[in-house]
Amino acid sequence: MSLSNAIFGFNSQLKVGDGQPSEAFTTIAELTSITTNFSADDVDITSHDSTDRWRDYLQGLKGLEISMEGNFLPTNDTQDITSGTGMLFLFDAGTKRNYQIVFPSSPTTTWSCNGILTNVTHSAPHDAQLTFSATLLVCSEPVLA
Repeated sequence: MSLSNAIFGFNSQLKVGDGQPSEAFTTIAELTSITTNFSADDVDITSHDSTDRWRDYLQGLKGLEISMEGNFLPTNDTQDITSGTGMLFLFDAGTKRNYQIVFPSSPTTTWSCNGILTNVTHSAPHDAQLTFSATLLVCSEPVLA
């Protein structure tokens, strides 16, 4: 009998919106990893009055990066350079789009946000599949639904 309530990450999805008024979301194909990185700037508020020579900080502005890795499919609509939802198309255009991460909990949990792609990398090793990685810089507070 398991004592954990852990949820298996398999079948998590990252989706990109098409930018149209009645927005449709498309799942980015063949992702092998989705990672979220919440962070906050630190603001040093140390003064000459600080005790014991220890620095003092406030939490500054918050941010979120989403990184993804997957199998690279050059002709797939979500990965090619010509498609409106293709990662290279969005990267080249500097387009801010709406995104969703759908986790396979029961019921499903969805994080919605908008953001821009800041990095897209492809790898073509001689002894393995084509892969890609990309980083999405989130431009709004994510909404949990």
